[in-house]
Amino acid sequence: MDASLNLVRPPSSHQPRLPAPAYEGAQWLSARLPTYSAPWMSSPRPRYLWLVRGGHDSAAASIATYAAGKPFVVHTRPLFFLCDVHADADALVASLVASGGVRKCGRDVHAFELTAAGRRGAFVVGGDCFDKGPSTLRLLRALRHLIDLGADVSLLAGNHDVRTYLGLLHIGSQSARSAHLFVRMGKKTVPLLREVHDAYPRHESASAVSEAEMERRLFPSEDWFQSFDESAREYLSSAAIAKEKRRIAEKVGEFKQACVDHGLSFRAAHNAAQRARALFCEPDGEFSWVFSRMSLAQRWGSALLVHAGVDDVTARGLREGGIERLNSQFRHLLHADPFALYHGPLGNMFRTKYREHEPALTEAGVRSLHAAGIYAIIHGHKNLQRGQRVMLREGMLNFECDCSVDSGTRDLEQLPGAGAAVTIVRPDGLVMGISADCAHAKVFDLAKYFVTVTAASQELATNGPRGRGATGVRHPPKNEVAMHDDHVTTTSAGQPEPTTDKLKFRSKLGRHEVASYLHAVAAGIENGSLSFHRDAETVVLEPDDELSLEVKANSKSDKSKIEFELTWRSRDRAARSLEISSANVTPPEAESEPSDD
Repeated sequence: MDASLNLVRPPSSHQPRLPAPAYEGAQWLSARLPTYSAPWMSSPRPRYLWLVRGGHDSAAASIATYAAGKPFVVHTRPLFFLCDVHADADALVASLVASGGVRKCGRDVHAFELTAAGRRGAFVVGGDCFDKGPSTLRLLRALRHLIDLGADVSLLAGNHDVRTYLGLLHIGSQSARSAHLFVRMGKKTVPLLREVHDAYPRHESASAVSEAEMERRLFPSEDWFQSFDESAREYLSSAAIAKEKRRIAEKVGEFKQACVDHGLSFRAAHNAAQRARALFCEPDGEFSWVFSRMSLAQRWGSALLVHAGVDDVTARGLREGGIERLNSQFRHLLHADPFALYHGPLGNMFRTKYREHEPALTEAGVRSLHAAGIYAIIHGHKNLQRGQRVMLREGMLNFECDCSVDSGTRDLEQLPGAGAAVTIVRPDGLVMGISADCAHAKVFDLAKYFVTVTAASQELATNGPRGRGATGVRHPPKNEVAMHDDHVTTTSAGQPEPTTDKLKFRSKLGRHEVASYLHAVAAGIENGSLSFHRDAETVVLEPDDELSLEVKANSKSDKSKIEFELTWRSRDRAARSLEISSANVTPPEAESEPSDD
């Protein structure tokens, strides 16, 4: 069981916002995309029978309890998150069309162009472009076409991507920590070698390199099986070391057999591997951009984007140094110590499935994430069969987005039809999960559960206001979230007297969380664009409005109270205000930091 749930149906006091999915050029796709939207928590099955092969969502009441009083920062630009496309260009393009950011205009895989939404938004490919599917090179060329169109594209490291890069990079290595990395890719990499062999033919000289020398370059020597124990002891248990050596020995035989199955002589496979190394690892290689653009994780407001997940160590790293420090460490270890990267805490971010033998995410790690202003993780890696899933893991909201889109996985899982999926985070606080395996687009309204602010910088929640432009703060309606002491009132004095809309909320937060929220509001003030929403009502700050700020503070015994009221007025619009009341603030010296244990 992924989480214990209170079987309480959450109250609802307003009509859900359900934008219809919009596709351009879907007639050119094989994948069948949903044509209408429904709330994410709705299901044709009973709402709380969610443990059907682990596929149902965490119940809304549990999410409401988790989110109560937490400020969630959303970016001003739409985010299109795609992941685990696994060498399937058709699945990639269908997913791009599903995002609304791309218009398909012909049958060819490159026959697509950006829409207005695609030019505004950001595309994040959340890892695993390699293995399983029909053609890695075709996928990467389609992805390159998207970049060449001018799209803002980020690539995150997946376990298959890192394994491929390290295997190619360390061909010929004799180091105990890296001599096995090529064959560790296993038989799954042979289709890529076959592609390279066919696309970049070269004359095979029988006398150029002996077969013994080729084996020495591609496979670890007998000495490696003796020296590996000592070199790996820092990161692996004795049982894990024994298992790794056993699997490497098996993979040597599997690789040779896969070459036979794909019509490659061993010499042809060796030459293709050398050519692939030049294509992907050399600075002037045709596909060197894939790994030069790749990062470990990305911050998108209060959401962490990553391939697999986090543990307590990486959560603490996010709290102490932010996302850029982790990405810097990733880039360093990728070349300096790939074994430490793959088997250490950073590797856990693209490998974990939260199994018992893997480093854990505990309450301490969740507190670290919250202190960093992170309240949700958007990731792939764990493949699903009925579209995206929302769940709580150790008290952290997760959007699981690996929807088994590539043809290889679909054949293995016996899923009908072609795959496509995208997870969209919109500036208005709606998260949409679109998948070819779900009849409707799933809509998760962050503002139904969180106090939300839309701001321009994805790093805003930890590093303060940066960038240009910020819009939007939303607040859950009264009674919609249990355990949340809040209210919204609207009064009208009639014309010509101005009307005043007041939004008020009260939350108990840690120091870092309060700072994250205030940073987001401050960014909007600094850039002259801020709006507060409650259902259909909107309170907007324009660049030429006159602002005033009132701060009240008092202290009694061990409790303090600070109130902020921001008011702005223009000649042709009514007065508007936002009041933030932080009651029962713990004195700084008594506030506890997340545990490092």
